[in-house]
Amino acid sequence: MRDLREMAAWLWTEARLLTQYIRERQLWAALACGLLLWSLAYQVPFAYQISIGGDQRTRTRNYDTPFLSAFNDSEPLSLTDTPDIRPYRWTRAHSEIVLPGVGGQQWRVLVRANSGRPDSSSIDGRFSMSEDTTTIQIDGWPVAYYLLAPTTSTGDLRLRFDAPLIPNTPDGRTLGMVLYHVTIEPTAGLYLPAPGQLALMTGALAVLYALARRLVLGMRSALVLALAAALLGALLLVWARMALVLATPPLVWVLLGCYALALVGNALYQRALVPALGDVAGRRPLVVAVVVLALAARLVGMLHPYALSSDVGLHRHNMQDVQRGRLYFTEDLPARAGGGRAPYPPGQYLVVAPMALVLPTDDAALNLGLKVANALADSLVAGLLWYVLRRSGYSEGIAILSAALYVLPGPMLRSLSVGEFANVFGQALAMPLLVYAAVNARRIDTPRWFAGLVLLLMLALLGHLGVTISLFGLLAYLLLAWLVRPATRPAARMLVLAGMLGAGLALLFYYSALGDVLLGRLTNPSPASPDTRSLVQKLAGDFQFTTSLRVSVLLLTLGGAGAALTAFRTRRWPYPWPRPTIGALLMAWWGGTLLSFGLLLFASQGVRWQAFFYPALCLGAGPALAQLWSRGWAGRAAAIAAATLLLWNGLDFWITQIYTYLH
Repeated sequence: MRDLREMAAWLWTEARLLTQYIRERQLWAALACGLLLWSLAYQVPFAYQISIGGDQRTRTRNYDTPFLSAFNDSEPLSLTDTPDIRPYRWTRAHSEIVLPGVGGQQWRVLVRANSGRPDSSSIDGRFSMSEDTTTIQIDGWPVAYYLLAPTTSTGDLRLRFDAPLIPNTPDGRTLGMVLYHVTIEPTAGLYLPAPGQLALMTGALAVLYALARRLVLGMRSALVLALAAALLGALLLVWARMALVLATPPLVWVLLGCYALALVGNALYQRALVPALGDVAGRRPLVVAVVVLALAARLVGMLHPYALSSDVGLHRHNMQDVQRGRLYFTEDLPARAGGGRAPYPPGQYLVVAPMALVLPTDDAALNLGLKVANALADSLVAGLLWYVLRRSGYSEGIAILSAALYVLPGPMLRSLSVGEFANVFGQALAMPLLVYAAVNARRIDTPRWFAGLVLLLMLALLGHLGVTISLFGLLAYLLLAWLVRPATRPAARMLVLAGMLGAGLALLFYYSALGDVLLGRLTNPSPASPDTRSLVQKLAGDFQFTTSLRVSVLLLTLGGAGAALTAFRTRRWPYPWPRPTIGALLMAWWGGTLLSFGLLLFASQGVRWQAFFYPALCLGAGPALAQLWSRGWAGRAAAIAAATLLLWNGLDFWITQIYTYLH
């Protein structure tokens, strides 16, 4: 009962704070300015073309999908193999195109279509715009038809196409007529803003203001943030209206979810981290704000209608199998990675499985749940980076800076976009082990801390085999680093014992059931794909891929400099807990990553070292930038420029990845 009363009191307090934020004049001033800016942005003439089936010039497709309803798939199957064929789609008996949030009152619409009849005969097609319906004779060859279409009461433009069906089609599809592209152009006069879009943007701005007020900002600072967001929204309405209106509905839900997460995160910060860190912890939960920002950045991209994923279905099916009681999975490795079957550990699915108790069980809900779970797991890595730096005696600013650099990590964003959730969650399961080992190295020989090490090691071994390979390389170097210093030699012995015990238990209780797969890979490995490249050529290709992930030379330099600074840092230890071995951890991270390149001697593709190494680079970059900051005005300018460039680099990669992958 006491816990229930405390929870009720906490909820009541949060409700009062939210009411207070809603009543603040700064919020209403920001909303008024936002509505004014957005209304003015709608006055800028706007035109848009939907290339139905794909763009013949750029050979990209699927940008039309968010606007279409009840259409057949794009044709031809390959735009690259058939560059001379104009892409198109067949309508069905009743097909619809919806352009949300365009605003205005009436639009001049150009529709290029043909009847699609084998004998090139014409048909009578009906075009419906809002309440108006027009019957047009559709010829048997591509012709442009011009219409005048009004918007709906919410500011959307709806076009419905009804056509008589082709009887007895050979492939059994429902075929009406063929559409090539639809273009909208404004008519003269005043352009009314779209009420539905304004409502969504207003709600998003209000939640953003409340979120900033609850976590880190005062009223004036929150007002500045809200005004900047309102101005950004107005600019996007002018230059990228359709991309914005497609992103706004999921954005509102993402911000609401982030607000709820911020409340829980702030409570955990105040009740767990502040007592644990004492005076070291600041009263403002800046790290919670960074984690929430990282989560929002990931989800807004993953849930954008332009975002396409190739691997989410695999994880959904595995998740459904886990819910039915199946725990042992294998997957075929690509030939360039050695080929053959390999165990596919279920750690991700075991952690996420309880969500099935509160979520719908349909495929869409499960896909969404897996996306949110992986985005959250990866976002929490930023919090772990902050924690290990704060426990190591670094200032709040340095710790927050390192955590902020992980808000937009290119390698992990690519994995989230593609749907490589095993990599993402496997790394998220390994990170607590590394932080735990570094923070508790000098007391890990006690039973309590040793048991925690064994449990975290077992959990990490159920994540992903590629991550496990990288993890063991890191732990091998960490063992050597601990052996060098007399103070950490007991920890080295306990690490060996924990490795033997944790690996033995994982092998006994899980991997033993897949013994035939493991023995088959050892005794009769599958032939790898023929690769005549030398090791130098493989490394060159690997680093070219690294550059495409925006793992820049600047970040590598800062990460390396920071690792050296932490390794040779000497200062009196004033805190009540034992000194963490963050320097040894970072040096081991570098050594283990270099060791992983040895796999290229046996296969065309090694492990995803870029993703595994990125947290180490962020962890070292914070102290390195702090050293720059201490070098006067020039150093401060260089530190600000470097941090801004790294964050912009990640944002640019994320936008490009969402906009181009599978298009």
